[in-house]
Amino acid sequence: MYPIEQSPLYRLSTKRKLADLVKAHPHELTDLCHDTHRHYRFFSLRQGSKLRPISTPIDAMKKLHGRLFSLLQRIETPDYLHSGVPGRSYVTNARVHIGHRQVFKVDLKNFFPSVSPKRIHDLFLNVFQCAPDISWMLSEMCLTRQHLPTGSSISQVIAFMSYRCMFDEIFALAQQHGLHMSCYVDDLTFSGEHITKQIQYDVKCVIRKHLLTPHKFRFYGHTDSKLITGVVVSGTNISVRNKHQLIIHEQLTLYQGMVPGKQRDELWRKLLGRLHAAGIVDPTYREKAKHLTRANIDNFRKPTITKTPRATARGSQADHPVCHQGSLG
Repeated sequence: MYPIEQSPLYRLSTKRKLADLVKAHPHELTDLCHDTHRHYRFFSLRQGSKLRPISTPIDAMKKLHGRLFSLLQRIETPDYLHSGVPGRSYVTNARVHIGHRQVFKVDLKNFFPSVSPKRIHDLFLNVFQCAPDISWMLSEMCLTRQHLPTGSSISQVIAFMSYRCMFDEIFALAQQHGLHMSCYVDDLTFSGEHITKQIQYDVKCVIRKHLLTPHKFRFYGHTDSKLITGVVVSGTNISVRNKHQLIIHEQLTLYQGMVPGKQRDELWRKLLGRLHAAGIVDPTYREKAKHLTRANIDNFRKPTITKTPRATARGSQADHPVCHQGSLG
């Protein structure tokens, strides 16, 4: 990683140089900057009782975002940031606060939708010091319908960099009071020996000063188990939260009692995904995941592999064995 001043995007001045950086033709960049919604797929995902709108780049825009992301992720990030940084995760975010008596958490409400086109344009114009027309092009390529696309690889890093001055200001405030601070996407967590109500108020004031809305406040005392980015911190230990342990136990019990078939295969995938996720926090779950993948050990079996009949029609290709293993749930 290197300072922003060493980024190829820093002080970018011509469309030709931008096109070379993202490996596209200048005319293609012009097209991608207009009617950007044509280059996205829009759909909704259900989260509990709510539908979350998703916009994900496709085709040329997807390639462009991938190349921009590869450039942006090489820029140095502060130690307090744990999202979108290689080697850091929601678990390292929680580990920052192990052993501290008190914890205070606050979220940024509607963080991604709150990142305005002007703020993104100012990022490229004032922070990256790009030429005005290049700043406009880059900001347009990062937006769809005047918002950061929720399904793009670049949105997380662009959102953070657009508000870097706010996060740095809050970090300085935390240090001034001898507190530890970590940031994971839109979650801010503080820990220390004593977190006063005045400090909590000051953090909220900084957030509001930057026209964002703080919400989901939570304070933990020294005797409390502290839930931080989905990880339970208790004293000097971290563990998987109880509700996730219960889901794994229930699915494991259900899986053991099922006969081989499509439903069992689907449950295998979901269960394996949960075990691997829990294994990041507690290594014993990694062992359970290994156990689950071994055939004929403790009554566990891999998903069945079905072979479709060989096609006989002229011009058809013979089907290969298909293992029903989609993305982990």
